[in-house]
Amino acid sequence: MKKVFLKIAALGFIVAVLAVLPSCGKESDTTTVVGPSDATLSGYVFTMSIAPNVVNKGGSLTITVTVKTAAGAAVPSASVSYSGDVSAGTATAGANGIALANLSTTGSGGSTGYVTATVENKSLTVPFQIKP
Repeated sequence: MKKVFLKIAALGFIVAVLAVLPSCGKESDTTTVVGPSDATLSGYVFTMSIAPNVVNKGGSLTITVTVKTAAGAAVPSASVSYSGDVSAGTATAGANGIALANLSTTGSGGSTGYVTATVENKSLTVPFQIKP
């Protein structure tokens, strides 16, 4: 009886490990930052997402900035500027308040890079990894 119990317990452990193993080492390929904590001069708030969050040196990042009023309405034509370990650039939000940019990374391989989006007087910064 004791051997049967041990075999069942061992089998349960193996099943649990096999169920968890596929997700080990996986990372989300998108990083999103919400903020800033206070509004811009015009009362806008915004979020920024980058994808992928792990990129080859010189690789491309897709940066999405969503600009809204404090009440949650989209802000069309909002101007967004980008800086950091990426090629500098600007984008203008569409009717949905979303500004998209595809920028090349400029940081050193094997390091953490940063991209900063600025709307009016407020900025958000998101880190990303640059492969060696």
